[in-house]
Amino acid sequence: DLSITGNLAFGYVSGNDRHTQETFRNNRNLQFRSPVLETSVQGEWFFYTDGKVGARYRDQTRNIGWIGYRLRGYVFAGIGGFFFNPQGYFDGAHYLTLNHATIPSDQLPSDGWYNLRPLSTEGQGFEDNFPTRKKYFPVNLAIPFGIGMTLSLSREWSIGMEYGFRKTFTDYLDDASTTYVDPAVFASNWEGNPSRIALGEYFSNPTNYSYRDKPGMANYPDPTLPGQQRANPHNDDAYMFLFLTVQYKIITGPTQRRWAPLIR
Repeated sequence: DLSITGNLAFGYVSGNDRHTQETFRNNRNLQFRSPVLETSVQGEWFFYTDGKVGARYRDQTRNIGWIGYRLRGYVFAGIGGFFFNPQGYFDGAHYLTLNHATIPSDQLPSDGWYNLRPLSTEGQGFEDNFPTRKKYFPVNLAIPFGIGMTLSLSREWSIGMEYGFRKTFTDYLDDASTTYVDPAVFASNWEGNPSRIALGEYFSNPTNYSYRDKPGMANYPDPTLPGQQRANPHNDDAYMFLFLTVQYKIITGPTQRRWAPLIR
């Protein structure tokens, strides 16, 4: 069996370098979350089906059993688009521990989550300083593909599960792609706005200096200096969805039945 479906999905992706043991990523100390709103069209191929359909779309098998007649397995692939908006959490106490912090405590913004795209954390949009680093667009293309299954509870009701991987064409889902910038760039571009300067300085490089605690690295050069690698620009980001579904079979006429998702 083949089918085509349209989807609208919403979720969050997130990451936190404090949870990794890799020295330089832990020292980088980036943290983010991003809502993802996705719409897509995908084709589904059912490689394992729960029964045979005869004339007038009636199931030929009356006694639906657990094996062979209740389960349907499928693979899918398609194309879609998604909106994303990476955010980071500002910690004023941590900001004041940074060597590159320039804003006094009484001029800091409140602790909390802030949108990262307007803060140009890698110099995006500072044309005089980084003419090749343009602002990234918050809408991008996604290629969904994965596998799913449905389980018939009756001739009308079915539940299912679907796991899908999304290939994207952006490296800024987490607002990190290239190299560290000189933190002085924020003061030079946003003079007179101490709150925004502090946010730029912090989110561009919220290092915790943890590399110094590693054996033999006490005198190692700071890996977050301007020009050092902040992320890998050669690998675009990806995300995944896990759907749990409830479906009801709508009888639209004497000769037609089809599955309609109720919850996805």
